[in-house]
Amino acid sequence: MEVKHRAAPSLPDSTAGSVENVDPIELDNANTLVVVAFSDDCSEETKEWLKGMFSAPVPQGAGLQVKPVLDQDSKKTFHLSATEKRLIRGAEDLKMKKRDKNNELQEITQENWQDLQEACENSNMRLLNTADKQMIIFDALNDLRAPEDMAVPGCPDKQMHTGQAIIPLVQAFGHVTQIVPLHNKDELNPLKKKWYTSFEWKQPLDEIKDYFGSTIAIYFAFLEYYTFALVPLVLLVFFFSLINLDELWYNIIFALINVLWGTLFLEFWKRNCATMTHRWGTLKHSLAEENEEDPRPLFIGETRTSPITGKKEIHSPDHHRHLKIACVSVPIILFCVYIAITVMSGYIRIQDSLNEKYAKETGFTATFMTTMPSVVYTIVILVLNNLYLRTATMLNDWENHKLESSHQNHLVIKLISFFFINNFYSLFYIAFVLQDMDLLGNHLAALMITSQLTGQVTEQLLPYILYKTRSTKLNKESKTLGLFAKIENDIEYQMKQEPYWGVFWDYLELFLQFGYVFLFSSVYPMAAFWALFNNVFELRTDAFKISKISQRIFAQPSQGIGAWQIAFEIMSVLAVMTNCALLAMSPAVQRWLPSDFTTLNTILVFVAAEHILLGTKFIIATIIPDVPGWIQEEFARKEYQRKEALAKKRQDSTS
Repeated sequence: MEVKHRAAPSLPDSTAGSVENVDPIELDNANTLVVVAFSDDCSEETKEWLKGMFSAPVPQGAGLQVKPVLDQDSKKTFHLSATEKRLIRGAEDLKMKKRDKNNELQEITQENWQDLQEACENSNMRLLNTADKQMIIFDALNDLRAPEDMAVPGCPDKQMHTGQAIIPLVQAFGHVTQIVPLHNKDELNPLKKKWYTSFEWKQPLDEIKDYFGSTIAIYFAFLEYYTFALVPLVLLVFFFSLINLDELWYNIIFALINVLWGTLFLEFWKRNCATMTHRWGTLKHSLAEENEEDPRPLFIGETRTSPITGKKEIHSPDHHRHLKIACVSVPIILFCVYIAITVMSGYIRIQDSLNEKYAKETGFTATFMTTMPSVVYTIVILVLNNLYLRTATMLNDWENHKLESSHQNHLVIKLISFFFINNFYSLFYIAFVLQDMDLLGNHLAALMITSQLTGQVTEQLLPYILYKTRSTKLNKESKTLGLFAKIENDIEYQMKQEPYWGVFWDYLELFLQFGYVFLFSSVYPMAAFWALFNNVFELRTDAFKISKISQRIFAQPSQGIGAWQIAFEIMSVLAVMTNCALLAMSPAVQRWLPSDFTTLNTILVFVAAEHILLGTKFIIATIIPDVPGWIQEEFARKEYQRKEALAKKRQDSTS
């Protein structure tokens, strides 16, 4: 099977092309893989210069095929594709891996691509699917660099420096508004039938990886793994509630279960993820591979000769970034945290006042008035979360991190710093200052359920209504269009879809939910049930959102959930501490302790118990290897073969 784009379909008579109930992304997009859109302020000179850069041969340009197209609003867009030769070269540059006839992963090169293509054909697969091709095009665009210090053609007031990435710059200047990879119906239709339109519980993760990339596939794998792991926990909650277990033992058992569950879940997830990414060829098996990370396209600096490699590189002194973080980012984040604490304090005062006012009353009015502050506070939290997300993203971009991994990790730290305080501070205040366990359980339930309902409405229901409105409009327009016109209409529809902002927000939701479930599980064990209930729907709604509602995103290779793994592990450690503290404060535990026990004795006993539990947790984490043994053996064998081949090459060169 040749590595090439599908031939353009024959053009039928325009009056014969009516299609009833056209799905917005069901139409074949012919040769177009990526569409570039421009702002109204972008001059023709700038567009022509970019077209020349896109189509010029490598290394002067991107070496792509460019087709200027006017949309329905008479605005020029560029439809991008690439030749077979350019795609193979791009796959080699990106070190893409495919399986050979022996089912071994091999990097695609100019020499072996035909053999790998034959092996893929025998497995009824393509050597390069559309996600691979779009990734190659995106990488080619991001590799475009300014050849010298110059002004952007058509914009004499916009300056570029030698070696600066062109595409991020013209995006920052507002000339390029969108770079959108297009959906492919031949690949998406079979995927959606296996994924969210069927009743299969196991997701087609390999197919998701092939279409959306490993970063998206790993998120859905983590969501699935986490959801299934909640099932035994929920069953235990219902079992112990049915047997009417004593409160003391109920709390103790659940504290122990949480320690074991949180540790085993995270450790076995790492093993599962390693197995999965090894199958996909994205698992790094050496420090050298992990260090092979190119600078971010958005990284800004001056061109210099690297003292290590001797090659030209973009450089920005580390102390510039450190000063930005220390003098600007940290104060702004602390101010945001201060606002969150102030809002929380106001909520606590109002809640206390209403609880006191309606303490002796029953009925709907009393219940409504004492519950509403929690609901309103939850909505305020969601608003503050959205505002802070934008602020943190802006600060993170401004800090100018060189590597994508560093950029992502710093963003995770910023998000967690604020969101943890904003979402959990009130719970800690109620638990350890007010020491009102009934209020803690009620507030936790209101906080968790309201946030999940609000999230489903804002992330799923409203976008779905917008999707149906747009698709209905497209159906009406398509009835009078020929096939090529339908293709262009479909492309424009995709350009108007909401962008998908990546998995950060999705991981953050799961992180907060994980905290709701385990930080105070001894007070409100039913949190596990609500998490499971929400995630069962989340598996399908997130799949529908990314496939139908949002624009397609460029595939990105990944070997895990990154800094979120550490965040979840820290949360599981905090869960041990909070549950031990809650047990120490429990009236049932207080009655169980000897009558002559002082407060200090109680604290010492539960600190010792906490240390024992944490020690158990760390022992379990240590004895369970993150990577299965057979994968480690395979990596060791390949490393040995590599060294043997290198030694033989040196011996041949000296003989």
